[in-house]
Amino acid sequence: MGDNPYQDQTARNTDKHWLDDQKPVDLNLEGMAEFAKNMVTIKENLNSHKNYVTDALASLPSKAWEGGVLPEAAYARKMMLDNFADFQQYLLQLSTALNNIGMAAQTIADAFSGEDEWNAATLDAVNWAFGDPSAQRPPGLSQFVSGKTYYDAYFEQLEKSSESTNTAGVRWTQQEPITHSYGPYTETIQRATAPDGRVMEIRTVSVPGGGTTITTRLLSPDGKVLSETRQQKYTYLDGNSVVTETTNYDANGNKTGSTTKRTNPSTGDETTTQYDAHGNQTSQHSTVTHSDGTQTTTTTTTDDKGHQHVTQRLETGKNTAGADATDPAQEAIERLQQG
Repeated sequence: MGDNPYQDQTARNTDKHWLDDQKPVDLNLEGMAEFAKNMVTIKENLNSHKNYVTDALASLPSKAWEGGVLPEAAYARKMMLDNFADFQQYLLQLSTALNNIGMAAQTIADAFSGEDEWNAATLDAVNWAFGDPSAQRPPGLSQFVSGKTYYDAYFEQLEKSSESTNTAGVRWTQQEPITHSYGPYTETIQRATAPDGRVMEIRTVSVPGGGTTITTRLLSPDGKVLSETRQQKYTYLDGNSVVTETTNYDANGNKTGSTTKRTNPSTGDETTTQYDAHGNQTSQHSTVTHSDGTQTTTTTTTDDKGHQHVTQRLETGKNTAGADATDPAQEAIERLQQG
């Protein structure tokens, strides 16, 4: 094994001192309730951060191989869009799992809130909180908690899936994108169908100098709109930086959040900031390129008091010289020419 050219970056990336500002969760009922809130916060952070990759994964394959392309390119586009659909399902399931863990923790805290702290806690109650059908309901739990699990509700939704907005676990089949031009406007329509006849539709409308609008709809088999979200993107120059502002809306046109991405092409620096529906900053993801070619990527989140906390820091070393590449086909030709 040779020397590691990225030893300094490896040491910094595995150093845990940046976690020192994290508040530990106490092992008591109050701590369990706080843990439940933290799980919901992590879920919300996941939902806001996934736009970093999902926007590009949804649009770039169609833009890369638009119009009449070779069959191999069309196949690559289809495979990438299929894999993107699977990735979306994974993120959806992960978000649901984080929320369910938080709800289970809150149920445990509620079950013993009127008891003598953990002296009354039992493994059976914990199993019940996590949906074990063989476990007994905790006697101190409020009747407000019905006992219906996530999967109970999930399978109820499946029975009327043609009118459901639940897309977890659905295997979508991608269709070929359709592109229309209306004067300066360009519209690209991507559709995917589910086995039950529902249709996922993504419409991207681009206007030169006017930004891009992306509308995502879930349609029932008869064409009824079951859910709808909309994004508006505007890109402009600010000094040496390229700024892209993205605003998200629900089906009623209400603002649900926004993102500002600022990139400096000359330095490679990039900062993406997330805001909630009221314009309050919730997270920031920044990459700084240093003079020696190394990079530092930092992610911070903002709590409800406006305090920022570092949740991730990654050090990347400068590019090293690549290995010499040889062309087997060219080598074979040279051998033939040499006789």
